[in-house]
Amino acid sequence: MNLLEELAGNGCAVAFIDEGIDTSTAAGTMHSQILSAVAQFERNRISERTRSGRRAAAEAGRFVGSTPPYGYRVTGGHGDRHLVVEETQARAIRLIYRRLVVERVQAKHVAAELNESRLPPALKDTWDAATLRRWAKDEGHIRNAAGTWTFDGVDVPIPPILTPTEAAVWRAWSSESRSNFPARAPQTYLLSDFVRMPCGRRAMGRTVTGQEPTYSCRDRLTAGVPGHLDCKNLHAPTLESTVIHEVRARLLQPAVLRAAVSGASRGVSAGTQLVQLQQELDSLDDSIAEEMALLRESGLRRESVARVLRPLKDQQEGLQAKARALRRRLAEEAAGPGPRQIREAVDQLSAGLATDEPALWRQVLDTLNVVVHIVEHVECDECGGSGYLALPPGQGRRWAQRCPGCLRGKVPVLEIEMDDVVALAVADGLQEVG
Repeated sequence: MNLLEELAGNGCAVAFIDEGIDTSTAAGTMHSQILSAVAQFERNRISERTRSGRRAAAEAGRFVGSTPPYGYRVTGGHGDRHLVVEETQARAIRLIYRRLVVERVQAKHVAAELNESRLPPALKDTWDAATLRRWAKDEGHIRNAAGTWTFDGVDVPIPPILTPTEAAVWRAWSSESRSNFPARAPQTYLLSDFVRMPCGRRAMGRTVTGQEPTYSCRDRLTAGVPGHLDCKNLHAPTLESTVIHEVRARLLQPAVLRAAVSGASRGVSAGTQLVQLQQELDSLDDSIAEEMALLRESGLRRESVARVLRPLKDQQEGLQAKARALRRRLAEEAAGPGPRQIREAVDQLSAGLATDEPALWRQVLDTLNVVVHIVEHVECDECGGSGYLALPPGQGRRWAQRCPGCLRGKVPVLEIEMDDVVALAVADGLQEVG
């Protein structure tokens, strides 16, 4: 019928000589449609009879599928096919139950045991952790191992590999598996746009499963990028509380800010600093160009040249960041602090100066143009650089407690830079509000 419709769509007519049907006429078209409907009806009847026959065979306890489930094989001839336990695959199922479900061994180790024992895999050529977890959490496989095979809604009893109690334990393990846990809420990082690592690059907020959130150098996490050994990970909660405490203390001392603003006006101007910085950048650009020409003449590959020049590039990016900050400072000095931003910062701080709410402080830090420079890392005084506190005497603790004030025994030395003019305006506004 599809062929006839396609030919008719192309303006062609079909004549059936034996049947005397010509689709170029209305009567011939009607006859062809009737014959097509009858043929479709007959195909549907055959499908219904086949399905009802297979369902009746399943209700009688026979296997009517094409591929037996894992752990079983088909026995018997045509019309009397049954499932029996395939011992090699059944040993694999029992090993999975014992090691993965009962003993809670990691899936990668169980997969290695299955491969070493040369037990046949269920889905691929070999067992691996992902395939094993996916197979073990499938309810259909658990039902089969418990002695039930289902076809078209009919439960067919088959020889069980596991007892009902073992199947219940397996189902409980599947519902408790890690992949069924609710998704972790996204972590927010207060200082992700404000922290500069010792290499001069911006820090990246990062959270590893089961560990505290940290700020890390993006290039230190990339293999083969030298010059970032001083970029240690930073404990995010400790760093955020330290920065908030320092900024809050400065805003509560308007006299100190006023002295800093007046001292800056008597010192080297931002314009002079920008000219000096631009001269340093020009000299550094010439050095990079000369070094690049020499390296290319030596026949090094592009990746090797980039790796050698990376420290100079980092220095260049640091100077460019300082130049951008000076240009922004000159523009702000010319235009003056934005009254709307200052008013919003004053309103927020006056409402919750004693709180550490990230949303509040993020806007305040942005208004003050705060930049947190990580100068170096020193040993923590509280734990002596070990990262763990001493065991309390007489309490019977077996494991030492992690030091809450550091990360692996290291604490950062900070330099917090902010726009003193805007900070003074915010501090004066807070003093007026009281």
